[in-house]
Amino acid sequence: MKIRATPEYKFKVGQMVDFVPSKTGVPASARSYKVVRVLPSERGEQLYRIKTIAEAFERIARESEDAGQVRRLMTLAMIYDGAIRMEAASAGCVTLQVVRD
Repeated sequence: MKIRATPEYKFKVGQMVDFVPSKTGVPASARSYKVVRVLPSERGEQLYRIKTIAEAFERIARESEDAGQVRRLMTLAMIYDGAIRMEAASAGCVTLQVVRD
């Protein structure tokens, strides 16, 4: 008898997430979206179907389009480019603890 491990997902159905579209020219009418469904991964990246009450349609989002992750990566990029940690944290809307971690 084989026991299959259930996959771990970063986001769960019903969870509210911040969404920042990765493609320019694709406007988002809201920032906060609800995860409606977990979709199969594509090219090694997990996909989700998300929805906001501000739009009549659902969107498909990748885990990398998580706004928090985008802010943290932007902050780190600024630090690597020589910015002062406090300024980078402020620009990325993260705490200094996030920068230290």
